[in-house]
Amino acid sequence: MGLIQELIGGLFGDEGFAEVREDIYDRPALADLLPYRVYDPETGFYFNENTTGFVAAIGATITPPMVENFHSALTGSIPTGGGIQVLNWSSPDISRVMSAWARARVAGNEVSESMVTNRIGHFDRGRFGSEAQIRSI
Repeated sequence: MGLIQELIGGLFGDEGFAEVREDIYDRPALADLLPYRVYDPETGFYFNENTTGFVAAIGATITPPMVENFHSALTGSIPTGGGIQVLNWSSPDISRVMSAWARARVAGNEVSESMVTNRIGHFDRGRFGSEAQIRSI
């Protein structure tokens, strides 16, 4: 292999190939940086180490009492200095939902049509993929 390395290096003016570094495997793997250690395919659960994690799928039909219960469960369980990470995993295509919402609210008068149009515009301008800035709170 040394002859080929010298030939290619001579053709392109490159220095010789470096030997493969074995120490690159001494760094932590991504799995070592994640809080979970074991995945159980039978239950679909990850078992964490020194953390608590869960996934809550909340649909569009959530009611105010559901929000209050969810809020109470979260805030009552977080230890001092703990944190919450929320991921909003949803499609930026809100047109189907907004169209159904609009059809239920347009009564044929100018005021309600104007309110519906402005409300849809507000949500459309703020959705992911628009020019709106993404904010963290």
